[in-house]
Amino acid sequence: MDILRLTSFGMFVFSLTPIVDDLREYTGLEKQISAYALDNATGQEFIEHFSSLVSFTMSKHKAGGREELRCAIGCTGGRHRSVAVTEYLRNALSECLDSEDELIVYHRDIEKR
Repeated sequence: MDILRLTSFGMFVFSLTPIVDDLREYTGLEKQISAYALDNATGQEFIEHFSSLVSFTMSKHKAGGREELRCAIGCTGGRHRSVAVTEYLRNALSECLDSEDELIVYHRDIEKR
């Protein structure tokens, strides 16, 4: 696999809505918001399961000769939880990539109000 593409957005694929919903003025790029979204049992459980699923899927994609895996992580507005989780996954999953692989992160709705 050559490319792992992570996208945060405001829609519904993997909904992070239950994690926390009181962050309207901020984004998930801010440390306090990231901590607020991730430093709880639900956030940690999601990260654990989702990271495992993505790692498993990445290995199968590589074995099958596929060049790109797209993972989309969403919350209601696409500015807080999905951004925080996507950034966390960027750091965690970058360790699983080969040196020739590329990790692309796109926060589609981070500027929406």
